[in-house]
Amino acid sequence: MLKILKTIKFLIESKNEEELALEIASLKNFNDKVFLEIIYNIENHQRQAAIELINSYISENAIVKDYHHNTVGLKTFKSLLETKLSVLNIQKIDLEKYLNDFRNQNIEILGGVLKAILSVRVKILKIKSEKVPSSKLDDAIKEQTEFEELYNAKLEKPVIHLNNDEIAEIKKMYRKASKLCHPDLVDGFKKEQARFYFMELNLAYVYGNIDKVRELLSMLDSEQWLSVDYQIGEQGEIEQLIKRLTYEIQKLEGEIRDIKDAPEYKLIKSIDDWAVYFKKLKMKFEKDFDILNEELKLLEADVLISDRNE
Repeated sequence: MLKILKTIKFLIESKNEEELALEIASLKNFNDKVFLEIIYNIENHQRQAAIELINSYISENAIVKDYHHNTVGLKTFKSLLETKLSVLNIQKIDLEKYLNDFRNQNIEILGGVLKAILSVRVKILKIKSEKVPSSKLDDAIKEQTEFEELYNAKLEKPVIHLNNDEIAEIKKMYRKASKLCHPDLVDGFKKEQARFYFMELNLAYVYGNIDKVRELLSMLDSEQWLSVDYQIGEQGEIEQLIKRLTYEIQKLEGEIRDIKDAPEYKLIKSIDDWAVYFKKLKMKFEKDFDILNEELKLLEADVLISDRNE
């Protein structure tokens, strides 16, 4: 119970509303006056009052008070770090999914017209090859080739569109599955296999493959992949795990900062309505294509006249 309350306190302080809602739901299973008051304060946005109640309850009921010098306390502290690691991992993967969704829409909506523009530009530069540096044509061909490879790869792997219920379901399944197979939260002999499953799970979630996420969760549930459960007295091992968890948490926090500081993320966050943004951009690119296509026709006509005169 203390573990649940400490987790709720951490989620309140980190403002993680989705995870908080799940923990509150588990707290409702206990018919306790203090717990009901905590839930009431949270649901009515009286977060500081809820934290004070949690602190008071923990102070009155805690068996130990020094996390760093008592094995039982260390196990509780380890659990809090595991929760934080899980929360940060979900934040990072949600950011990556957010970026991937934007990129997919970019290719899906603008890919065709961009491919046409790059093709026409190469044709124009080939006709003007005597008047433009060869490096300019080489760069244009390289850009066209790289874009077509990306575009064709996207066509071969269609974007999965989920409805609101499916989005909620895949998020819930991913949260549960990621806690079961995170490499830092499983027994040592399972770590390599956990890394493989964790990578598969992340890819399936980012690309919206709800069937794959469901399949992995079912497999992990059936094999009972659980966090390491150290016995009291193994204080040194728990302290080593705490160090590793702390390192992974700091690493994830840095990766999340890097994503949010990147120009691409800032651009996407500045867009209020993706549909409107892509519609306007598509209209602009279509006009650009028309201009380039007219230029190509004129150049081709000039080449034809020149060939006839010769």
